[in-house]
Amino acid sequence: MSGTYQRLGVSMRGYSVTATGLSVGLALADCRADLATLAAVGASPKFRRRVTAGQAGVIAIIGTVTGVVTGIALSYVLGWWAAENFGYGDDWRTIIPWPTIALGLVAIPALAIIGGWLFTRSRLPVIRRAAS
Repeated sequence: MSGTYQRLGVSMRGYSVTATGLSVGLALADCRADLATLAAVGASPKFRRRVTAGQAGVIAIIGTVTGVVTGIALSYVLGWWAAENFGYGDDWRTIIPWPTIALGLVAIPALAIIGGWLFTRSRLPVIRRAAS
């Protein structure tokens, strides 16, 4: 049964990295004009990368912490419900793999920050923006 939990953990990490990547990619696409404005007023490529990496880190940290808290709470509720309604007792107790969760809480935001840093273009095309 341990192999099943390991495969489940690997697939959940894959889903969370994919969701984080999509969120960061959409945020990058949304702030492309803002990055161009920063470039136009003299911001260095390093500064723009730091802004993007910071935004990616915030998105990833909020999403990862929210997912872990929600997952733990849901596992307790479902375990309690199964134990009460089906008479399983302690067979349905929640076992939380803290080392795996700690790894996810560190690795997923780190990957998002690195991805935000690497995928920010250092040279942006100069575009004309009208004041709104």
